[in-house]
Amino acid sequence: MENKKNRLKVVTQSSEDTLFECLKSQLPIEYVNDIDELNIALLDEKAEVVFVYRTLFEYVCSGLNNQQKLSVSVNNWKRFSKLLVDYYKHNRGSFLVTNTLDIKLNPEGFFKLLNIKKVTLPECQPSPESILLAKHIISSDPEFLKLNQYLEAISTPLGPNIFDTNLSLEDVDAIVDSRVSTFKELNDKINSQNAIIQDLSFRINVNEQELAQLDSQLVDAFNAINDSDMLQKNFAMLAKVAERKLNTLSEKLEAVEFEKRKYRRQRDRLEKRLTASSNDIEQTKRALNKTNKSLEQQKQEADKLSHVMSEERKKYVISTKVLTREKQKLEAALNEQMKENSKMLAEFTLLQKEIEYVKNSKLWAANQFVQKAKNKIAKKAGREATEYDISLIATSEYFDIRWYLETYPDVACSDIHPAAHYLTYGFAEGRLPSPAFDGNWYLSRYSDVAESGINPLLHFIKYGKSEGRVASPKMLSSR
Repeated sequence: MENKKNRLKVVTQSSEDTLFECLKSQLPIEYVNDIDELNIALLDEKAEVVFVYRTLFEYVCSGLNNQQKLSVSVNNWKRFSKLLVDYYKHNRGSFLVTNTLDIKLNPEGFFKLLNIKKVTLPECQPSPESILLAKHIISSDPEFLKLNQYLEAISTPLGPNIFDTNLSLEDVDAIVDSRVSTFKELNDKINSQNAIIQDLSFRINVNEQELAQLDSQLVDAFNAINDSDMLQKNFAMLAKVAERKLNTLSEKLEAVEFEKRKYRRQRDRLEKRLTASSNDIEQTKRALNKTNKSLEQQKQEADKLSHVMSEERKKYVISTKVLTREKQKLEAALNEQMKENSKMLAEFTLLQKEIEYVKNSKLWAANQFVQKAKNKIAKKAGREATEYDISLIATSEYFDIRWYLETYPDVACSDIHPAAHYLTYGFAEGRLPSPAFDGNWYLSRYSDVAESGINPLLHFIKYGKSEGRVASPKMLSSR
């Protein structure tokens, strides 16, 4: 006796559905397109035939995806369904009937009916709008309604059918409200991005004005130091420091401009998503307006469709969470930018103090008084560190604050600034300000500096660099 599995044969009307690709390994599949092929396929005395037809819902979905007129899809379903019903009336009981949608929604029932091995079938997640459209077509035409009822009567049930449920007016309103809420959230997000861009533009303008003021102050400072050669050297060093800081500020302004362009691109993408969401809402409203009258007569069937609406709500909740995470990332990026601007403001304030120091030196022209003041400062250099010397060291490229604190953790535990610590104690204890400057080697190489008792890095910044002295043996070997 033949095995029942080997005697089964599945007949269907389309080779486009991926469902049958998954079943090829279990059952022989035969495709038909007209009544003659249907007669030959179903009158197979050597096999137990199961005919699988496509529902109106699948015709409608396929037509919309392929940009086909709705009337063409509906007429194709009507034509083939009539052929199947007429053939079944003349050959009643000679074959089993089911549909592809029922198989996808109830695979366990299908495997059990045919007694075959379970395989993974493609997922079926029909949208409520497509179901409503198919049900409206069926309920609006008595002939379609009768034909669909006959198909359901001759079909072998595999489980609960998605067309046994309907959508209530309350759930319809919930769909519209959910879409409108998503639309509002996207619109609020775009407004937030616009506010961020405007704020960045204002900050850029403020920074540009500050740079212009700084340039003017530097010009005034350079014009004032022509009376003394020594002061010219000092101001030349100050000018280089100021130039480096100006370059740094320019680079940061370019970074801010880049962030501004990035936020604009994000705003454009959000506007596109907002437009797409608006189109979806309008399409949904048109479909719901067409089905309003039929929905009033089908309120009792709404409970069975609630699980479909629940899945849709979960999707919108997930989408909202994703948008919220994106907003949080943008806010974090904005906070980082604000921190960077604060740092720039602190550096700018320090630079202003240095310039004020230069501007307040009103006795530049009096060389004798300057010489006396220089001698007095030289006598006090061994006892205390001035704020000006600390700022020179702190802003020097040869002093790395982070490296100094990591290398000498005891400095981090004290209340003194790292630059002030190195100026006052660190160089005397043999500590280095950074890997780029070797103070011990500098003092041993230049005995005049060691004899003067001045901090080696401060001497290099004020005089040594302009005199052509070398900061470390590494730089000496690279010459």
